[in-house]
Amino acid sequence: MKILFILLVALFVTFAANSQIVNIPDENFKAAVMTHDPVIDINGDGELQVSEASSYSGALNLSMLEISDLTGIEAFTAVTELNCDFNELTSLDISNNSNLEELSCSSNSLEALNVSLNTALVKLVCGSNSLTELDVSNNPDLESLACGGNPIQLLDLRNNSALISFSCSYSNLNSLDLRNGSNENMQMILINNNPDLSCVSVDNADYATANWMGVDSHTTFRNSCSVDISEFDKQCVVEVYPNPFSDRISIGFEELSTYHIRMFDVFGRMVHSESFTGTECIVSTSYLVKGTYVLQVQSGKRLWKEVICRDK
Repeated sequence: MKILFILLVALFVTFAANSQIVNIPDENFKAAVMTHDPVIDINGDGELQVSEASSYSGALNLSMLEISDLTGIEAFTAVTELNCDFNELTSLDISNNSNLEELSCSSNSLEALNVSLNTALVKLVCGSNSLTELDVSNNPDLESLACGGNPIQLLDLRNNSALISFSCSYSNLNSLDLRNGSNENMQMILINNNPDLSCVSVDNADYATANWMGVDSHTTFRNSCSVDISEFDKQCVVEVYPNPFSDRISIGFEELSTYHIRMFDVFGRMVHSESFTGTECIVSTSYLVKGTYVLQVQSGKRLWKEVICRDK
């Protein structure tokens, strides 16, 4: 009798788990799931059971449906492709969708995107959002990345050795590291219209310069964009004062032009980046600690470097 009771309880728990309804508060999202092709609502009851969502392993196409909330997507643990382009999303939690191989979420209003748990990703399209940062260091199988049209400043792709296609045009990039050990396998590079991107770190600067055309004229390729103090040209046509400095420095230019200004610490880490058009620029340095820095100024193909020091 006791064994029968245990079996009945186990059956009840299993039935209850399988019949649990997934909470989908966004009506447009729910309607799309209920009418999806291929069919997801297997029993046709107009609700999405947990078992139905978790067993669906195909592509989920939710583009252009005016969806503002994708709560419920976490139940699709086996889905391999998700397309939610051209919606009204301000957030997207895909931490539970570990089988995702392709994600397309462009033309929304996303301010953050965490793909660190989506280690199977092969394709990521997240352009035209409001992303200020993007970390793909935990996505080693990534072959295609499109993230243009975002205010992203820094992008490190050293862990993405499978990358074949990369585009990040019309962004705010000022630091880009493409030293992934397989640059010669990359078939498409588009990083134009990044006004603050003066240098890109690559495996082979000569190869990148000869083969990668989708870059701005002010952007150069180097084996390392970190500045080596021993290579400084002290005959600098840019006047910097005071030096040593405290809370600010003034940079005077010999002619009216657009200049890209970057500062590095002694470890080669960029601590400041901005673009300026004119003949004199005042840079606030109040946030810098006491020490030695490298000032780099670029205008077109002309590059100036100077050692500067904060003494108090």
